[in-house]
Amino acid sequence: MLDPILIVIATQIIIESLPISSSGHLMLLEQWFSQRGQGFNIALPEHFDHLLHAPTVVIVALYFKNAWWGLVRKLCVVGRTWRAKKFSYAALPDSHKRLVRMVVTIVAMIEVADCATAICYFAIKKAIKRGVPVQSLPVLVVGFAVTAVMLYATRFAPKKAVKLSWVGRSLILGLAQGLALLPGISRFACTVAVGQWLGMSRRRALQTSFLLFFPLMLAALVGHGIPLLRLPEVRALVLQPSSLGVVVVCALVAYGLFDGVCRMALARTMWWLSAYMLVPLGCAVWMMR
Repeated sequence: MLDPILIVIATQIIIESLPISSSGHLMLLEQWFSQRGQGFNIALPEHFDHLLHAPTVVIVALYFKNAWWGLVRKLCVVGRTWRAKKFSYAALPDSHKRLVRMVVTIVAMIEVADCATAICYFAIKKAIKRGVPVQSLPVLVVGFAVTAVMLYATRFAPKKAVKLSWVGRSLILGLAQGLALLPGISRFACTVAVGQWLGMSRRRALQTSFLLFFPLMLAALVGHGIPLLRLPEVRALVLQPSSLGVVVVCALVAYGLFDGVCRMALARTMWWLSAYMLVPLGCAVWMMR
């Protein structure tokens, strides 16, 4: 029989690249093992899922490399020009000034959106401490249903942009991202759907979804995930050949699936995945019996 820990690792890496809620599927797996009295071979430390962000960080960085690397090169040119102009912003060419303003706006948008997400995070944490059953099957059922609705909503997203400031858009996207902290709700699906309904193009909505998420994912990996490698039991788990093999194979599979889903998003066919959500939704309802 497969080690439940390896199943958890594979599930996290593969499904995190898909708009179907990796946390919801992990919770479903945990409930399945629990109801059969199997459990895990070892107790997983807190934030272990953050360590498994590493393959997703690499996947997202590689997939969008043309966008971010091109921007980095342009900023290097601006930096050299700025130095040649004795660090005078006023002396920069208009094209360089527009690029700087665009980058400043992007950074501000990320900060506003991620602050809204952080507020949702602390609110949910506070609710859990007060005994609200957030990590429960009924909430999971609702979460999977929300993901299905969000995916299906991408089919009918309007092409006309909503008249909102960048601050308003950022807040709405940040709250949509924060909503996905609840089990069963996909961050990928929510932010892409909300972005499209705000009038963004399919490509821009896709890029913005991961532009907002990448700093949070990287911070979780560096702040909580990598430090876990100091623990001998974690090193023994993730550095053994079987675990490393699963990570590499699943990362390759995840990249292929991520590429496929992004193509679906650009072709406006991602809504077909809403049909798949009936599977985990049905499993969660069945487990509630």
